[in-house]
Amino acid sequence: MVALVDTNVLVYRFDPGARAKQARAIEVLQQGIAAQTLRIAYQSIVEFYAAVTKPLAGRRRPLLAPADARRETEELLIEFPIIYPTETIARTALRGMAAYQLPWFDALMWATAPCAW
Repeated sequence: MVALVDTNVLVYRFDPGARAKQARAIEVLQQGIAAQTLRIAYQSIVEFYAAVTKPLAGRRRPLLAPADARRETEELLIEFPIIYPTETIARTALRGMAAYQLPWFDALMWATAPCAW
């Protein structure tokens, strides 16, 4: 089965403050790479870099230094197929916002999900 990776899974891989989630994220990503069953939305690439380079609540430092975050972002682009937004995805997201009152970024992920397979 093919799946779309949520940004949180990508971020938890680098979060030592959530050891159980970190271990599970690493496991899921490694299995997905081996089976070639995971896809990443362009939006998650952008969100990943932003999340790991800013301090999280209760922390003084970000999870990754900018240079490390750039390198890890590049690795994501190499390791996973990336789904880029299209006009159809954008229109579907707008409809999802109207019909289900989804926030914009959630609607965009919702609209991207069917493209994963």
